[in-house]
Amino acid sequence: MNRRAALSAQDGQVLPRRDRFAGVCAVVVASGLIRLLPLRRVRAVVSRMKARAARRPPTPEEAQRAWAAAQRPSVVFFGRPGCMELSLAMVLLCLFRRTDATWCMGVAMRPFEAHAWVEVEGRPVNEVTDVTARFRKVLTA
Repeated sequence: MNRRAALSAQDGQVLPRRDRFAGVCAVVVASGLIRLLPLRRVRAVVSRMKARAARRPPTPEEAQRAWAAAQRPSVVFFGRPGCMELSLAMVLLCLFRRTDATWCMGVAMRPFEAHAWVEVEGRPVNEVTDVTARFRKVLTA
């Protein structure tokens, strides 16, 4: 595998170095917030940041770029981040760019499952399944 292929996002797009760096920083910050603070405090931090920073919803291209930047570090990140960390990282990346994305968490019963995802204008970003039909939202920020 050549260097260029190793740096590409999952959709084949090559991420600029600043996006890769921002993605790593966002995953580290998101992981730290989730590990160090109770979930209600993490939600409060995100809500406060949204009130101060969010100006408009991201375009589909901006949302895709933030998603790719948040996903990229998961390939090499120590302790492999899960959906909670990666979705929070994507929301943080959007907020750093002054765009508004919603961090969502939901649960499904029988069998019990929990999942976190990101929505832009009420639509899930890059979800394989229809999370709004499968999971009942229990938290948004």
